Amino acid sequence: MTEETDITAEKKVLRRNMRSSLSSFFTDWPVAKHTSEKAAAVFLGSELYRNSEIVLAFLPGKNEIDATGIITKALADGKQAALPRVVSGTADMEFYYIRKEIPLEVQCSPGAYGIREPGPDSRIVPVSAFPSGVVVIVPGLVFSPGGDRLGKGRGFYDRYFARIAAAQETGTAFFPAVRAGYCFSFQIADRVPSGPFDVSITHIITETCIISCTHRCESAE
Repeated sequence: MTEETDITAEKKVLRRNMRSSLSSFFTDWPVAKHTSEKAAAVFLGSELYRNSEIVLAFLPGKNEIDATGIITKALADGKQAALPRVVSGTADMEFYYIRKEIPLEVQCSPGAYGIREPGPDSRIVPVSAFPSGVVVIVPGLVFSPGGDRLGKGRGFYDRYFARIAAAQETGTAFFPAVRAGYCFSFQIADRVPSGPFDVSITHIITETCIISCTHRCESAE
């Protein structure tokens, strides 16, 4: 077996095990909801949040931690906030700004994979001129304290960050200095297999604390 094959196999097992753990956790919906709210409160009380100007987050899929409270609080505090939308017919996504004066449920509707997305008529966050002062709240199945992330396997965030990095090289974009994994504390593992195209995270936000990752976090690799 090649190293790449080994990593792929290891990721498959880790995904399967964590999906099982999440499914069991969400059988007690009130506890899952409360734990999501605690994680949001940890971030909203942090320097990372206070120093941000724009927050990119996500709405939850099945058995996934909920970041809705982060979006609504950011808008209420006068910050800009944006949510992802899968580009139809492609393997890419874009982020679109959410408007404060319109209810979130009106602006978003079920899209790719049944996850609520903003409409295509919303104002896009331009990758070619990605702004500074951005905190990206990143979903995932498993994270390591070293900054490695295991997503659902579709590569949307890795490709998105790669596009920003390419624009940064031309001098037209700022690569986000804060790329924070957002998860329940049991989604952290000592080791997460990582390949050359897996973009690192800089922090992990959970219901108990914010972890500053210890490696692969100083540059846009």
